[in-house]
Amino acid sequence: MTKLTLTFGMAALACASMSAFASSPWDGTWKLNEAKSKMTGSTFSVSKDGDMYLLKASTVTFKYACDGKDYPVIADRTFSCTMSGMTMNSVSKGSGKTLSTTKRDISADGKTLTEVETGTRPDGTSFTDTETYLRAAGSGTSLVGTWKNTKVTQSAPDVMVLKLNGDVLHSENPGYKSTIDAKLDGTPAPIVGPTVPEGVMLSNKAEGNNKVISVETYKGKELSKDIMTLSADGKWITDVSWTPGKEAEKETFVYEKQ
Repeated sequence: MTKLTLTFGMAALACASMSAFASSPWDGTWKLNEAKSKMTGSTFSVSKDGDMYLLKASTVTFKYACDGKDYPVIADRTFSCTMSGMTMNSVSKGSGKTLSTTKRDISADGKTLTEVETGTRPDGTSFTDTETYLRAAGSGTSLVGTWKNTKVTQSAPDVMVLKLNGDVLHSENPGYKSTIDAKLDGTPAPIVGPTVPEGVMLSNKAEGNNKVISVETYKGKELSKDIMTLSADGKWITDVSWTPGKEAEKETFVYEKQ
C-alpha cells in the first residue's frame, strides 16, 4: 500500500566504508531477485471519520472521499478515487500529474483485496504491479479494516546502479531517473528526480565494510529505514526495510549483480 501514498520511485540505496576498497565491489548494476526476496507482511488500515475515510499506511495518514476529487497525501502527492460496488478505482498524482492508477477489488466474502497498479515511469517504460492483501481486522465487504500484504508481483523487477566516488556514493534508479549523491558519514542528501518531491532526503551510515544503515526522510520526518548488506562473494545485496513503528513488518529485497 506504500505506492498508494508515496510514489517517490526511489528505494533507499547505500554502500559500505569507502576506505576499505580501491575498486568497490558495491559498484555496478543490481537487479531485484523476486524469488529470493520477501516483499510481503506490511499492513495498512482504513477507518471512517465522519463522511471521510482515514487511511494509515507506513508513516503516512490522510483523509479522502471517493468522490473523484483530489485529496492531499504528503508533499505534492494527491489521491482521488471512485467506487462501483466493491471496486475502487484511484489515481495517484504528483504536482498535478498522474503517476499511477490503481484498481482495487474486494472479494465477495470480504476477506481478500486485490490491487492492480499501472503507470509509466519517467524513462518511458510502463509497469503493472499486483498486490494481494488478506483482511487482518474488521469485517464485512467494505475497505474499512486492516489489511496485510501476502503477495506481490511486479511486471519489471527494480534495478539500481551504485558507484562509489571517493567518500560519496552515487546511487541511481534508472526507471525513475532518480539519483542520490550522499556521503557515507550519515549526512543527509537530497533524492533528485522528476517524480521526487522537494525535501525528500537520504542519509547513509556505514558499519564495517559490508553493511550500511540508510534513513529516508521528508522535511526531517523519518519515512523508512534500511539495512543493506553485501554478500561475501560480492554477488548479492540484501536490503532489509521497514517504517518507524512497524519493525515487525520488515521486508527483504535481494539484489543480484548484473
